[in-house]
Order: sequence, then structure tokens, then C-alpha cells
Amino acid sequence: MAIINDYSTLQSTVADYLARADLTNAIPGFVQMAEIRMNRDIRAPWMVVSVSGTTVSGGQILFSGLTTGYNEAIALSVNVGGVECDIPPVATAKALNQSLPGVPYAYAVTSSGLELMGAATEYAYTLTYYRLIGPVSSDTAAILKIPDAYLYATLMEAEPYIQDDQRMTIWSAGYQQSVNAINGQMLRQRFPTGSRARVDFIAP
Repeated sequence: MAIINDYSTLQSTVADYLARADLTNAIPGFVQMAEIRMNRDIRAPWMVVSVSGTTVSGGQILFSGLTTGYNEAIALSVNVGGVECDIPPVATAKALNQSLPGVPYAYAVTSSGLELMGAATEYAYTLTYYRLIGPVSSDTAAILKIPDAYLYATLMEAEPYIQDDQRMTIWSAGYQQSVNAINGQMLRQRFPTGSRARVDFIAP
């Protein structure tokens, strides 16, 4: 098996596995779809990024002002009167019936960025989020960490062309095993061996 360490070696290895010369030109498309799949399935410690700044437009955090490659928010806090306040997503705030007039109480993802609900002015914020995996054509950082997931995810995208090929079962299992191992690393970091998850009880 060839060493996979960049876009070129990924394509050549996928071509070797498929052994279908007629699919060579389709491999870049397979890689693109594989990255979309992985960005839905994988959450790893090295994907976590934190940025700080000041909201604009009455409390909005624009995506254009973030580090490129935003995928999904993990945590958001804003400074309100010198106090650092954790802000939940809007669905959580609604479930808790949480709303304070004039004070940011939730955030929502919009077409232009993250919008603070209830914000009446500008706020200093810290946002922690998962960055996107890829594209490997211009960023090799991810493929150096998860070459197995890249390989199996790309091979899986060839299914419409090879249909009942029995190898698809092996590749699918390999991908799932890779994802489980990668995501398990994230869980172990959040909940180390010997630690206990805290449960908050609200008295009636």
C-alpha cells in the first residue's frame, strides 16, 4: 500500500484500489464528496479552533471575520458588563424558555454568520468551533492525520459506478472503524479515564 500524504498520492492510491482506468477522471469528484461526508461524521481534537473578537451590526458575528474553514460551533461566550457569559444555541434557549431583554441569550446560524439573539450593542466574544476538513487539494494537514478515513471515504463514493462490488462492504467497514477511532479520541480528551461527567440537577 502506497503512503498517502497529499492529494496526488490519495488519487493514485484510490486508482490502484479501484483498478478501473475509466474512473480516473472521476476521482477528484469522489474526493470532494468524501470530504463532505467526513465533515458531517468526524469530530477530532485537531479540528477545534478558538477565535476572539468584537461583534458587529448590533451583535452579529460575521463568518467573513472568522478564520476560514468554519464547520460547527462548539461554544460561544460574550463579555457582558465585565462578566464572561456562555451563550447557548437558540434551540437550547427556547427549550429552557431563556430570554432576557437587551442581553444576548442565544445564538443562531444565519447566512452571514452567527447572530446573537437579544443583543443591543457590541460585545467581545470568544468562539470555539470545529474547522472543516480539507480541501486536500490545497491543505494536507488533515490527510496527514487521517489518511485511512480519506481513502475509505473516497472509495465509498465510487459505489454508483461499481454497484455490487463486494469490496464496498470492506471499504465501508474500514471507514466506519476509522471514524469511530477518530471520534473516540475526542471523547477521551473530553472525558479522560477516571473522570466523571457532571450532571446538573435543577431543584423543583
